[in-house]
Amino acid sequence: MEVTQEPDCSPRSEREHGSLLVLALLAFAVGGTSGLLGAVFRLVLERSDRFRGAVIDWAHGKEIAGFALVIGISAVATGLAAWLVRRFASCRPSSKRPASRRPTLSMASRQLPNAKVLAELLNAKPREIKSFLSGQLASGRAQELQSELLAAGIPL
Repeated sequence: MEVTQEPDCSPRSEREHGSLLVLALLAFAVGGTSGLLGAVFRLVLERSDRFRGAVIDWAHGKEIAGFALVIGISAVATGLAAWLVRRFASCRPSSKRPASRRPTLSMASRQLPNAKVLAELLNAKPREIKSFLSGQLASGRAQELQSELLAAGIPL
């Protein structure tokens, strides 16, 4: 049996060449932009480090007032970071979350295990979890929840 199919060596259309040219130009632009952003980010980090050093050097000469200023700036920066995390990276449980995205031990350990988180983790009602935590749940069900918690790695 002999295969006689010849490769397609016909010239490509102008439209195909145009789309490849656009793709090449876009790749060049995106690569240049990402490199520029990386360089600017590095410069901002270096300038920020120099500014931090200058503030600390200045604060050394001001004794208690300088110390209080550095602590105050650190507190404000920490508060801003905490607000940003709560605002944009929330791990709050959602009722719209599919079963495959229920919280795992690693998700639950990032926050205090309150009744709502434990209820979602154990697939139980929050009222039942509150009764369990206050010691008012029937002993059989309480032992069952206790063993499920231990199996999940949450000792109570």
